[in-house]
Amino acid sequence: MKQKLMFSILFVLSLASAAQADVTVELRQAALCQDEYVRLDDIAKISGDEESAARVRKVFLGLAPEPGDRREITRDYISRRLAQLGLSAGVEFTGAETVLISRNNNNAKSASSVATKPDAGEQEELKKLAVEKETLDREKEDKREIAGAVETYLRMSLNRTDLETEVEVRRIVNGLPEKSKTLEVNKIRSGQLPGQAFVKFKTIDASGAVSFATEAQIVAVVRADVLVLQRDLRKGELVSAADVAVMKQNLGGGASYLPPENKQVEGCQASKYLRANDALRLGDLQTPLVIRRGSQVDVDTWVGDIHIQHYALALGDAREGDLIYVKNIDSGERYMALAVGFNRVSLPTSENGRK
Repeated sequence: MKQKLMFSILFVLSLASAAQADVTVELRQAALCQDEYVRLDDIAKISGDEESAARVRKVFLGLAPEPGDRREITRDYISRRLAQLGLSAGVEFTGAETVLISRNNNNAKSASSVATKPDAGEQEELKKLAVEKETLDREKEDKREIAGAVETYLRMSLNRTDLETEVEVRRIVNGLPEKSKTLEVNKIRSGQLPGQAFVKFKTIDASGAVSFATEAQIVAVVRADVLVLQRDLRKGELVSAADVAVMKQNLGGGASYLPPENKQVEGCQASKYLRANDALRLGDLQTPLVIRRGSQVDVDTWVGDIHIQHYALALGDAREGDLIYVKNIDSGERYMALAVGFNRVSLPTSENGRK
């Protein structure tokens, strides 16, 4: 019985020993590289079996960022790198999921950097990484310029300078030409801005050559102060200052919004049924009718300093500032007049308005 118990204890201890990791890699939240190469020892505390740990410490992870720049290396990338080299067995990760690395802005090489320069295989990988970095840097710059052109387009199309914009360039088809001098939105191929759209751009290089080859998938979010209804309005209902409030909202594409000034809409009528919490757009409101078809209107005419007033019948509806045809009640003569107030029109002194 004692022998069986002793055997069970030894078996459990052997399993526990086998389950222990040979090497523990504790990733730091951030790391500062001393030279242009990144190895696992630069960004992690590595402990465990000394022989295995020594091999893991030397694992080459790529190029360090340029002085002043930053770069992220993920735990998943490091795990795949160890697997490629056949070193992943017995390795346990702890610490951060992502390491933010930066580079010492010191041109002096450390002693360790001289001793750990990449081997021939890693040198080939460095060349590939350099090409990849150049491509990524160019794409990053293209995205920055394209985002700027989209922001300019949004300000012009919405006729607003107070916009808060977030522009994401998700995909570029045919990057910007070398040394492009001018970049602007040419047309929206599909979708709408603000929102999601596929956009064609016009570029002009330093020689004056024009190209329309660059296209990109854009996601743009725009926020600005707008007039927002505080209650539902029926068609024709008058708007008071208390019915609207200035609020910041995301703007939708394909619409022009009313300026965020309450006084401009006070006394206007709803042109259709409008819901509370809707941002007011052009066409949602209209000035009220001051003249209705068939009503009698006062006609003011000025000849020099002489004021002549008579009456006429309105032949249509009109808002203040509209031109409207009226008919002289006595003679039946029709002529055009300007609506200047409630049931009141002004007649020009010329005969051009007569019909």
